[in-house]
Amino acid sequence: MLYRLGLAAALAALSACAPVVDVSPLHPTPRCLMARAVTSVKVFADYPETGIAVYNLDATNGNTGELHAALQSKAADLGCDGVLIKSREGPGHTRGKAATGQLNDHRELVPGHVSALCIVLK
Repeated sequence: MLYRLGLAAALAALSACAPVVDVSPLHPTPRCLMARAVTSVKVFADYPETGIAVYNLDATNGNTGELHAALQSKAADLGCDGVLIKSREGPGHTRGKAATGQLNDHRELVPGHVSALCIVLK
């Protein structure tokens, strides 16, 4: 039984490190969407003329490469034709303002964040 609890704790710790993608609906889809291959999801540099942003995607808890891959994977699951990256914030450090009297610098690592639009072409 102790082995099972240790295994469950290890799996929970590993899943806590994976990128998380939150999905918010924006507009109705112009057609029925079905899951597709991740490699078929395009990354648009500009908003396409015939595109409709149907979902807003927010990815957190990883570096920029991991977050982009997670966004493309979620977009593929949703059936989107492509993603348009809106904002990028890399991992950084925050500094505490409380005077603790200690000589070391107190900093906390803040995970990266990437926002994107899930685009469906008409």
